[in-house]
Amino acid sequence: MINQQTMSMEYVPFSRTTDFKELQAKVSLYNRLNLNVIKAENKGNNFTNVKTVEKIDCVDGKPVIKFKN
Repeated sequence: MINQQTMSMEYVPFSRTTDFKELQAKVSLYNRLNLNVIKAENKGNNFTNVKTVEKIDCVDGKPVIKFKN
């Protein structure tokens, strides 16, 4: 998730009982809304992303995050 205060990415722990697709949709919406606020405040140039997520897969009911190098 995007942290508007620090202008960086944060990771969200979640329970395996949570519907991953629903969580992914909510986080995506949250990030889009936060990016719109950041752009409206003209803070977009200060945004940093420590790691870029390439893909999130579900393997054996667990999320597997693949980062870009």
